[in-house]
Amino acid sequence: MSASVKRCLFALLPMALAAQAVAATGAIFDGLELPARTRFAAGLNLSAFLGSPLDELWRKELGQGQNPFDALRATTGIDFEKDLDAIAIASSGPAEAGQRGLVVASGRFDVYALARRLEVKSGVTWKAVQGGTIYSLPSQASGLGALAFHGSDRILLGTQSSVAEALGRPTSEAATAAAVNFKALLREVPSATAFWVVVDSEGLAPLAGEGPDAGKLAAFKLPALQSLMLTGDLSPDLSFELVAEADDDAAARNLADAVRGFVALAALQAAEQPELQQLATAVNVSASGRRLKATARVRYELLEKLKSRSAKVTAPTKGGSSVKP
Repeated sequence: MSASVKRCLFALLPMALAAQAVAATGAIFDGLELPARTRFAAGLNLSAFLGSPLDELWRKELGQGQNPFDALRATTGIDFEKDLDAIAIASSGPAEAGQRGLVVASGRFDVYALARRLEVKSGVTWKAVQGGTIYSLPSQASGLGALAFHGSDRILLGTQSSVAEALGRPTSEAATAAAVNFKALLREVPSATAFWVVVDSEGLAPLAGEGPDAGKLAAFKLPALQSLMLTGDLSPDLSFELVAEADDDAAARNLADAVRGFVALAALQAAEQPELQQLATAVNVSASGRRLKATARVRYELLEKLKSRSAKVTAPTKGGSSVKP
């Protein structure tokens, strides 16, 4: 290999790594309009997930031949395990409440070939809209209803309205302002993370006893929070870092004390269940200014033991009742 080719490859390597980091974080939504009043977003770096111990646990749980992406692959030709680098979702609330959600998958696609495949599939229709073409999918293919391409590196899935909105313009100035604020939170997601979750103050309001969904969580109340971010890695152990921003320093300290108390209580009640005790002692909590930080590292062997114990507890006996822990 010539020196000039080597120099070219070394010059392109940082760009490739940066592209993968962007795809795996909140920047996957760059250039798109989020669903109106987005309150929640989450993402998964598939390169880190596939082949990880968590992937193995997930496949065992699903069982043989139960991959949920099979129907979507059959209709679109997209292999979610080979063609994608990352997948993310943004939502304004529960689907049953009529809220909007958008799924974005990033990777490498032959858009022309995929489009031709969709256009000859039975039950698929399409129409041109501002920003691209939306394909209406049979309900059994994805449960989402619509698909669109954004360039050659992203696929959008969701309802007709959420996909059209993502490709086009925001519905109002208020929606624009809300999207700007939420995207500011997304930009704080670290690039070197396997999975992430971001929730804004409106999405967290029910936990503080506020908003229309507050009654559903009456037994679980937290101080008012401005935002919450969960990030983590999948190898060699399952590790996570949770950062919550409170209204002020005192609220952050109170929340940290509450979380420590909950962890201590769990450890005490786990005297006869060493797995739960190990899980409780794996959590570390601290507060600095308005921010609370909780971290943990859990071995997959411990998760397997917890899963086995849970299966024994819920398994029905001959008399029809469940086995007691």
